[in-house]
Amino acid sequence: MPRQLTRRGRSCPLWSLLSCALLSACATHRGEWRTDRASPEATTTTADASVRLFVFGDVGESGRWAGPTSARLAERVANALAAGEQPIVLWLGDNLGPRGPATKSIADTRERTCTTVDSALGRPALAQLAAAVSDPRVTNYAVLGERDWQCGAPELLVSGGKTKLPWKMPAHNYVVRVYADGSSEVVSSCSAENICTLKQSAKRPLAELVMVDSAAWISRHPQGSPAAIQAEASNAQQVALLDTISAGARDTLRILVMHHPVETAGPHGQGGLRADSAFLYHHPRLQQALREGVFRGVISAHDRSLQVAHDLADGVKRSSRVWLDAPVFQVVAGATSKPDGRALAGARRLRFYQGQSIEPELNSSHAGFGELWLSGETIGVRMHALARRWHVGEAQLPVAAPAFSEQTPSPGMEPCINCNAPTAAR
Repeated sequence: MPRQLTRRGRSCPLWSLLSCALLSACATHRGEWRTDRASPEATTTTADASVRLFVFGDVGESGRWAGPTSARLAERVANALAAGEQPIVLWLGDNLGPRGPATKSIADTRERTCTTVDSALGRPALAQLAAAVSDPRVTNYAVLGERDWQCGAPELLVSGGKTKLPWKMPAHNYVVRVYADGSSEVVSSCSAENICTLKQSAKRPLAELVMVDSAAWISRHPQGSPAAIQAEASNAQQVALLDTISAGARDTLRILVMHHPVETAGPHGQGGLRADSAFLYHHPRLQQALREGVFRGVISAHDRSLQVAHDLADGVKRSSRVWLDAPVFQVVAGATSKPDGRALAGARRLRFYQGQSIEPELNSSHAGFGELWLSGETIGVRMHALARRWHVGEAQLPVAAPAFSEQTPSPGMEPCINCNAPTAAR
């Protein structure tokens, strides 16, 4: 009888896990994807779309995926510019690649695993990606990720220093206001005493992107170290900014942008191999804002996959026993240069080690990135996945999302694989 591995009441023959690890079939590619053989078209997914976003994270790793992904991204950016748009690019954290930033003295002596920003920006993968979005008509914004904190010097990635960065990041936590003509601006300002204000705009915004440093809360640093002190300051700034946003009007489309997903079907999800991305892992003040419906959706990375979930409510119920007040969608785009579908991803590939709280409508562990269109009525999503050839998966999400009723159908609450069928209302 073959040896069994047992996990949460399920048995899996050891031979099947070992054989799965060696086969490309272990790569995830679920949902409605179609082969995209033709050159990218010069039209958008939504008829009334006015602003296009490109989203990706976990970039800069060496490998054979960064080149094709950068080339595809460059095509799509050129498509947007040819259509007269002003694209907005969101770098979703872990922006330098395999190692975090440090000063040159630290990188050369005390911590050889760290890198300087100049050295990281010169790596082929990151240089190719930055070149793809370097047109002056393209605006780039960024948030910090786990690896960006790794060497205790995330401030080196904040714009305004000596090094010219590919993105704007004026603070660890900030708000970008997007207008229907494609223009955008940073409208938040937080004082040293953590009093945050939002700039008044003469014209009505199409959306607000709330850029949050999730890694400051989830990452851990030695007590009393400079990184720990800096993380505490970032968390305090996050709380103050969320207080200001939550106290404002709710008639603007607000999208949360951060490195860690709220819930994920990848190995960082609840029950996964490296679980750190579930609702209750996030800062309590951020949990409150998500629960109260401050955000219509979330854009994140961290897991090296491409995911689109129309609503996180059931996943949050299962992972954290929390009921959201309104639907929240999520886009995960962390597969830019080192996807989990690669042959040497190891245990990260196995279904046995994936998150068990949610099953997204689109889920692929192949390399790629995300593309969104924002309008007054709809949010169009297109994910680009390199599964031998380019595939695209699409979703249309309404901007308006009415609050849930007091009783809503709940999923099976046990944490197990493929337990997403709704059950009785509760």
